[in-house]
Amino acid sequence: MSKRVVIALGSPRRGKNSSRMAALYFAKFLDHDYELINLERLKLPASPDEPCSLELETVIGKLRAADAVVWVSPAARMRSKISAANGSQ
Repeated sequence: MSKRVVIALGSPRRGKNSSRMAALYFAKFLDHDYELINLERLKLPASPDEPCSLELETVIGKLRAADAVVWVSPAARMRSKISAANGSQ
């Protein structure tokens, strides 16, 4: 029985970017069905109390139904946010 794997991309860059390339490379070694989902293009509500769009509801359903979720996001973005939070450059 094949497992369902969702690879969630968090890079704001469109087209060819390192996150997408890493996810595609990783997926070649899976013996399971997989789906790439670009989270950056989703329109998130300003508050979790606001209703979600149909597209976001669909993605949430796919994440819940998956046997595994792989999150792929550029580390540089996280480093800059951590630096900003610490008052560093």
